Amino acid sequence: MTAKLQRIVELAASTARTVTNQPDRWADFLRTAAWNYKYPFQDQLLIYAQRPDATACAPIEVWNKRLDRWVKRGAKGIALIEDRGNHLGLRHVFDVSDTQSRRQPQVSLWRLQDSDTAHVIETLENAFGASDEMEPHADLPAALLAAARNAVDDNSADYVAELMKEREHSLLEDLDIPH
Repeated sequence: MTAKLQRIVELAASTARTVTNQPDRWADFLRTAAWNYKYPFQDQLLIYAQRPDATACAPIEVWNKRLDRWVKRGAKGIALIEDRGNHLGLRHVFDVSDTQSRRQPQVSLWRLQDSDTAHVIETLENAFGASDEMEPHADLPAALLAAARNAVDDNSADYVAELMKEREHSLLEDLDIPH
């Protein structure tokens, strides 16, 4: 393993420990992850660790070919771990702030418009059910919390059962099985 790859692996592990042990860091991580939602958790951790202000990341080929932008000279890529089958390697992505447009002056980043809030709440309620304690015409944070609560209530028993099946040879091995 190269020295740089080893540093990135260690960075991923230390960032995971930091965000899971410190609630304020977890909230900071979630803000970065929300902008980079198409990336898997491990990549989101590394994006947060290297560029917590990143809002739209993509490989250089995507910026150049699909989005007709180019990465500015001297921009530093965000290193992500890539599983290449028989060994690990690194790939790099760049934030939109590292790019310049060939035609358009800026990339339009998605934002929730106030006029869409009622539709989002309705979609959450249809997908996850409304909470009994939620008032009619609740605000978005209340609807999100209700959806999260309902998703946990509906799925946690299944997840615990799956975890219990996989506990052998893991840190969960000494965990008592609930009856």
